[in-house]
Amino acid sequence: MMKKTRLFFFAFIIALLVAGTAPHAQPVSERPAAPEHLEYQIQRDGKSIGSYHFSKSTQDGTDQITAEMKVKVKLGFIPVYQAHHKRQEIRHNNRIISLDSRSEYNGKIYGVTFAAQDGQKSLTVNDQTVPIKNEIMTFIPWHTSTANTASLVNEKGKAHDITITDMGWKDLSID
Repeated sequence: MMKKTRLFFFAFIIALLVAGTAPHAQPVSERPAAPEHLEYQIQRDGKSIGSYHFSKSTQDGTDQITAEMKVKVKLGFIPVYQAHHKRQEIRHNNRIISLDSRSEYNGKIYGVTFAAQDGQKSLTVNDQTVPIKNEIMTFIPWHTSTANTASLVNEKGKAHDITITDMGWKDLSID
């Protein structure tokens, strides 16, 4: 009985070792990190009127971020306000190098793109290109700025120059 137990134990250990070293589709160092997902419910007067979804995946220091927002406000059965926004960002070393966004607010459409290449930055809103001198930022939950100044770009492509000051971490309690 003791020999069978030892034999089973050694066979079990060998099986675990083999399973742990079995070849994978990609080496561990090249496998992308698991995506992160966040979802916010947008409420008005305690009722859900929409949602904002964020998704992030990282590979080799480059983040791919997708954001989507949908809002619909009704007065009875009649929609009085509708908004839909979808954005994809590519970030390298926490700086946006590419942005592609489409938003619709009550039927008005905004197409926004950004590209940073060879030190040149350009923001295009509805086919109108605007020069940008600062790093740009958008609203995402994972952002940590690497610059003291930036241009905060909203869903409609409006850029606001801002200054960023590190004030340390604080715990917030929201009731």
